[in-house]
Amino acid sequence: MPGADHGGDELSEEPKRPRSSRSRQPGDSQKPSAGDGAARRRNRRNSRARNRDAAARANQATPAEQSPAPPDPATSAARERAVTAPAAEAGEAELAVEASRAERRRKEGAAPATARPVPAVADDAAHPGVYDRLWATGLPNVGAIARRELGAYFVSPIGYVVAAVLVLPVSFLGYLARIGQGLPVTMDPIFGLIALLMVFFTPLYTMRLLAEERRTGTLEVLLTSPVRDWELVVGKWLGGFGFYLATIAFTVLYVVLLSIYTPTHYPASVLGLHLELPTVDYGRIVAGYIGVGLVGAAWVALGLFASSLTSNQIIAAVVGVGLLLAFQYLFGTLATFLVSPYSDFFDYLNAANHAASFSAGRLVPKDAIYFVTLTAGALFLTTRVIESRKWR
Repeated sequence: MPGADHGGDELSEEPKRPRSSRSRQPGDSQKPSAGDGAARRRNRRNSRARNRDAAARANQATPAEQSPAPPDPATSAARERAVTAPAAEAGEAELAVEASRAERRRKEGAAPATARPVPAVADDAAHPGVYDRLWATGLPNVGAIARRELGAYFVSPIGYVVAAVLVLPVSFLGYLARIGQGLPVTMDPIFGLIALLMVFFTPLYTMRLLAEERRTGTLEVLLTSPVRDWELVVGKWLGGFGFYLATIAFTVLYVVLLSIYTPTHYPASVLGLHLELPTVDYGRIVAGYIGVGLVGAAWVALGLFASSLTSNQIIAAVVGVGLLLAFQYLFGTLATFLVSPYSDFFDYLNAANHAASFSAGRLVPKDAIYFVTLTAGALFLTTRVIESRKWR
């Protein structure tokens, strides 16, 4: 019977024997045996021993092996050229860059007064120490300040107003008036008018030199920068004096006209050529210009001193006019009312007496020394006024 057969088959099968050990799963880990750990420790000990042996052999090297070989001169020279050549090229490149920057700042009217315009490394490569010695003299700072001040005059209206007001009186009263009256034209009245007008005009363009710096607070910035006090004062004075010379430069035109239209001539032979030269005393004209220049240097220095006393430009102008009037007229007037030796002292202080010798065509050393001393004394007092601000 089928059912009986099926049951008999099940009974006839032998039961399956269970496995003595289960199959290894992927997550199971196999523990290392004791023999593997001992082998790894033995390998580490052998490696350390080999390292110690190598270090001992290196320490036992001979002195000849330890001392380096003497350098080859050719190799050393080539190595030195390889090191110094890029440095020199870098210095030249830096010099070119700094020079272009300085030129750009000069064109923009913003030349710095305190920064070194050229790197010292490039200068020392060509002329060792020359730039440092020049920098120690203070001339770069003085030149930068003078250029800045002179440029400021030509971009401000005050400079053109002063020049125009000076040209008109000198032209109509000194030159054209004598032509209209039929009088011989000379430069003496022109020099006299310049001396008179500059007493009032010089303080007008020197009043802002230091008073404006005080008012805006830039004077403290300049004093804390690497600019010495005398460099600031001399630079300001040079800027003002340069503008003074520019305002009187137009009078050279009168010398040309005087040479052309002087009616009387005299024959002269120059390099075999027979010429008719005007009877113009050029030596007297040159002496007159020297006197005008010395007077202007002293007037600008006194105006700068007045500007250093206050932060108000109007007060600086009034004080400057008072100082110039005292030296031009007041001291001479006092000398007439006093007795010797006081009269001699004030007569010597009178600037008009010393300027008269130049207008007469005489170059007297004591008169030149007077104006040079007056200029130096005014600049010295201005420097002391600037230095006194550090103690306030």
